[in-house]
Amino acid sequence: MSGSFMREVEQLSKVRHPNLVCLFGYCDQEGDQYLVYEYCANGNLAQNLLRSDSVLPWETRVKILRDCASVLRFLHTHPDGCIVHRDIKLTNILLTEDKVPKLSDFGLAKMLEMEETKVFTDVRGTIGYMDPEYITHSKLTCASDIYSFGVVALQLLSGRKVIELDIVARDSLTKKFKHRASYNKGCVRGDGQSSEKYNNKD
Repeated sequence: MSGSFMREVEQLSKVRHPNLVCLFGYCDQEGDQYLVYEYCANGNLAQNLLRSDSVLPWETRVKILRDCASVLRFLHTHPDGCIVHRDIKLTNILLTEDKVPKLSDFGLAKMLEMEETKVFTDVRGTIGYMDPEYITHSKLTCASDIYSFGVVALQLLSGRKVIELDIVARDSLTKKFKHRASYNKGCVRGDGQSSEKYNNKD
């Protein structure tokens, strides 16, 4: 078995949480490897947030953020050690028929001791979501996931892609947020797909 395949089987076999995708089984035969997950009828979060024909209500976005924060806290405080996902992003958050988020894809996950910092030669993840400290110094901590989750939160609040591929400057969403915050303009506005009013306290 490949390292990432076996790692995902092991991680998902020993952890259970309402917002973790459930692994039903796996197959490794004659070079073919398959993971059998629970069915998530609404696809991934990117499909529900970024498509022009999709509308995600504000209260649903807030609930998704809260649920994702809950499962990250569960992983980072696991009794066996801090489980760092390493690839938190929209496409790795699946949605059930009732729009309940399920974190998936543990192929890059690592387990660390509590508050441990580990240096890796193989920096892995998705550009735009990766912690700059991890990219620059190869230092992995629970904070690496928190940074990625922050990017997901910005996307849910704004409805924007992490990197605007059609813009020459390719300004990242995080840079835009910092610019907005530096001028004391408050939080990022909603994306307009949801016409509902929202409360800043959310």
